[in-house]
Amino acid sequence: MRVTRWMAAVAMGLIMLTGCSQTPAQHDERLRKAAGVTAFRITCTKDMWERTRKTTTSTVEGKVTPTSKAGVVTVELTGPQLVDYLTKLKHLAFPNLGGSGDPLARRMYDALAPQVDKIRPGSAGGPVPQIVLDDVVATTTAPSPSPKASSS
Repeated sequence: MRVTRWMAAVAMGLIMLTGCSQTPAQHDERLRKAAGVTAFRITCTKDMWERTRKTTTSTVEGKVTPTSKAGVVTVELTGPQLVDYLTKLKHLAFPNLGGSGDPLARRMYDALAPQVDKIRPGSAGGPVPQIVLDDVVATTTAPSPSPKASSS
């Protein structure tokens, strides 16, 4: 009976540790791909950039350029800066990694991940990878009336 309880406790501990160490799928591969780019552009609100690039221990730097749209900036990161940013976002966004579950960090990570996943190492000379984080509310419009069939 004691052995069974001990084994159950060990199994539960392993399950809990496994859950705490899980990283987003393909995160390590994303870091390898990100490391090789010379530039990566992010267009988002200045607030989004400022609030996701800093933690109490470090700040990701990037070349920030205002756009023609008020409050929106384009940030250009080098590969190493992108690696740092993805790592920071991962730690902020995912509570199972000790982060706060920050919704801004999660939104940014989820926007970056698919574009970083498309990077092909060794394919120099292509366009600079980029994302635009500018969600809009979809408007619904009434369907146009269909033309009436003409009577003959």
